[in-house]
Amino acid sequence: PLIGEELEIRHYETNLGNWVADQIRSAFDGADLAFINTGSLRLNQDIPSGPITRRHLEELLPYDSELVWIELNKNQLDAVLERATENWTGGGHWLQISGFAFTHDPRKVAGERVDAITLWRDGEMVQLPHRPLRVVTNKFLREGGDGYDMLKSVKWVPVAGSLKQRIREILRASAKPIQPRVDGRICNLAEIDKRPCAFNLKTAVGSRKSAQSLDAP
Repeated sequence: PLIGEELEIRHYETNLGNWVADQIRSAFDGADLAFINTGSLRLNQDIPSGPITRRHLEELLPYDSELVWIELNKNQLDAVLERATENWTGGGHWLQISGFAFTHDPRKVAGERVDAITLWRDGEMVQLPHRPLRVVTNKFLREGGDGYDMLKSVKWVPVAGSLKQRIREILRASAKPIQPRVDGRICNLAEIDKRPCAFNLKTAVGSRKSAQSLDAP
């Protein structure tokens, strides 16, 4: 089953969110990472094992988002993730992500919630590069939608006119069933024993704080 129910996809990493974000990242050759606001993913139900129908797709993506390529530095990415984890109560500004991983602790104050941002490649963590990060997202976020004002000033280039059409073409061309999984790319430290977490918390790559600070509570 693909998990798209609102209480899940607007709070946590889900397999459906991962799959959509992975397809967004693949829209630009050489993209480091991608993210999409879950307010853009409106299905509000799980898709059971079996065929994915046109109705599923229309309800998942009621807004035909344009995809854009932008560049972000590490501080800008940190600001994006602080916004994503702000008021962690199921808002549409929560992000589903691809190409990277991070930890967050919703019990902490603004500016301290997010840590250990690292690239995520085939199950392996890789240090963030010493250059601007190449990011694919939707134009809505680039224009400051859902409170992402920090993205209004970044330069952008269009990469795909329709996310819905891109997803439709990928599904039509797929010779095998899709089987996305939750791999712990978003690690919630407040629920470390309940949800997957890709990080070895004592040696998390890319942490801007000490490894000790990442120990599970």
